[in-house]
Amino acid sequence: MTQIQTQTALKTLLACLRSEPFDCDDWMEVVALANRCWLGPALSSAVARLPNAKVPPDVCAYLGFLYELNQQRNLKLRAQLLEAGAALNTAGILPTLLKGSVPIFQAGDENIGVRMTTDLDLGIESSEVGCARTVLKSLGYTDAEGTRGMWRPQDVGVLELRDSPSEFTRAYYPKPLIDSRSIVSRDGLQMRLQSATARAHHWIVHDMIKEGDYVRGRIDLRHLHDLTTLAEAPGGVDWYGIWQAMPNAYGRNAVATQLMTLHILFGVEVPRSLLSVTSRLQHWRRLFASTHPIAGRPMMVAGNMVWAAHRMLDRKVRFESGADLVMRARRTLQGAGGSRL
Repeated sequence: MTQIQTQTALKTLLACLRSEPFDCDDWMEVVALANRCWLGPALSSAVARLPNAKVPPDVCAYLGFLYELNQQRNLKLRAQLLEAGAALNTAGILPTLLKGSVPIFQAGDENIGVRMTTDLDLGIESSEVGCARTVLKSLGYTDAEGTRGMWRPQDVGVLELRDSPSEFTRAYYPKPLIDSRSIVSRDGLQMRLQSATARAHHWIVHDMIKEGDYVRGRIDLRHLHDLTTLAEAPGGVDWYGIWQAMPNAYGRNAVATQLMTLHILFGVEVPRSLLSVTSRLQHWRRLFASTHPIAGRPMMVAGNMVWAAHRMLDRKVRFESGADLVMRARRTLQGAGGSRL
């Protein structure tokens, strides 16, 4: 896409997701952007809620097709999640639903196709890891090479057990926030569910700190949509509490930047006192780099280089060979990834 096409498509996509009026002359670009950001099914759901929207029939048909495919996949993911959860319950383990596992578990059949996800994340206690892995192996799971997950050939997604944050992000996950959980039930099994604030906190730390979007200047539109959904749920999100939970200025600036982007792109109300000049400048940098394919490229490359150096120094990385160095550098210096702009 060109700069103008990207900006126009983004404006239309956001208007649809926010259920606001819009004019669109090029639905091909809007759909392409939605697919790039893993928001095709969400766009389909949003368009269906706008009865007066002038969306071409072929676009509606295509988006509906995407939604149905994702609905079928997510139903398979739910069956996989329920089977694993029931087996873990039998072993005395109550997993915590993390990230994309939450809507897979909670959504009704009529709207389970809205969100795209790649895998199932479950949180467990460190003391339960061995038992949980044994349980999953009894169901036919084996280790997924190159990941921390476990998989089976007949499943559509990898199942990942997470017992604690990585050393790199541990300081950004305060225990009181992590432990703010309740028990939820479905089909006779039980899971733990973190508060909306804890889940929003997880998404922000995952993107801005762990994945380096704050330094690299990237925007994950799908996860911002997730944050919007959490903000609109009963009780909302304590954004100030998330900001206050950060252990240093770096973390607080990262949170403020994400809140600025959330407010500007999705119209979510956040504490204005947290929207500093720094967060405004960082938001502009991220948006410019994401929507200007040519002019923004040097900014994206510079951010990725700083991130690469930061991670290598933090991890004291040792490379097995020159080819390993090149592979890691290429992977780190890539711009958008996953559901990012």
